[in-house]
Amino acid sequence: NATADIATGNIQKGLFIAMALVEETRKELKYSDDSYGVISTCISAALNILSALATAELNSKEHDEVFNYLLFMYNVEEEFVWHYKSMEIAIKLVETEAEKEKIKLELAKVSRPREGERDWDYRETQELMLALIQKTEGEDAACQFMEADLTNPEFRAKLIEKALKDEDYKRAEWLAKDGIEKEEKKWSGRAHDWRNYLLQIYMETKDVEKTKTLLRGFIIEMNEQRHPFQYYYTLLKQYIPESEWQAYINSLINELKTNKRWNSFHYVSQLHIWEMQWEQLFDWLKHNLTFENIASLEQYLSATYANELATFYKELILKYMEENVGREHYKNACRYIRRMIKLKARPIAMNLIDELKKLYPTRRAMIEELNNI
Repeated sequence: NATADIATGNIQKGLFIAMALVEETRKELKYSDDSYGVISTCISAALNILSALATAELNSKEHDEVFNYLLFMYNVEEEFVWHYKSMEIAIKLVETEAEKEKIKLELAKVSRPREGERDWDYRETQELMLALIQKTEGEDAACQFMEADLTNPEFRAKLIEKALKDEDYKRAEWLAKDGIEKEEKKWSGRAHDWRNYLLQIYMETKDVEKTKTLLRGFIIEMNEQRHPFQYYYTLLKQYIPESEWQAYINSLINELKTNKRWNSFHYVSQLHIWEMQWEQLFDWLKHNLTFENIASLEQYLSATYANELATFYKELILKYMEENVGREHYKNACRYIRRMIKLKARPIAMNLIDELKKLYPTRRAMIEELNNI
């Protein structure tokens, strides 16, 4: 195969195989549906060959042929999947100033997007430019390049990570805070990332108060973009003295209960569960009765509150049947009646079945589904 040929020094053959794969694939892609990825596999094979060529011992003629062919691939229609990968390989081959300038000119063709706009192509070319600068000018120049464009979140993250590695915590903190200030209103997800970096900074510098404040904020925010909710809860518990914890967590839960976000029920429930506050969990459920909410907490509450849960189901089913007609709705109601029976509340379930039959004697489909229970 081509990779074996390259390993034994047959560079020209390897290049010709890669070129043939590319040219034939280009023709096929114009008229084919590649939903199953068959043609893309050929593209991957060509790129693997070219990657092997980039690390092989090439003479000057072979080097130029491979380098120029990679630039040609970069300039074919952008919908081809090799567009950026080919440039990535070409950068590994750069040896002269002239080659460096050729690549810079190609990358400069993609212009910076207008402020507030996201542009995937521009981000990709910036990453390639960074790789070029790292290879040809070194890490200091690469850092300067990234610092000149802090609107690029990948660049900001890399600079923060470098500052953390260097234990330059003031620089890392400034970069994170600047990111929050600039992006809080536009991209809250990115601001969340920068706050997570702040958390790392404060933990490493042992700033307990700032760490606690951030952890509480993450729990209030109920954002699991970077870490699971339980991660912040577990960390916070380590920073609060045991004698103060119960009052602290109760205050935090009460604050969360005032949050009107759609997912607040889940997160408040989680805190009650982790704290094994079953009475408070039951009370929280009473104020947020839905079929889904009851079902999600059955495993925690059924040992103590089985009849109460069954009664909640009964009340919801009666209301549900007032407002909904049709076999699918009847099947749905019966699913929850079966859950009542699994809660060992069969008398309540049977009473509900009798009541529904009396309330809606003409709903034949409903009666059929109830009789199947």
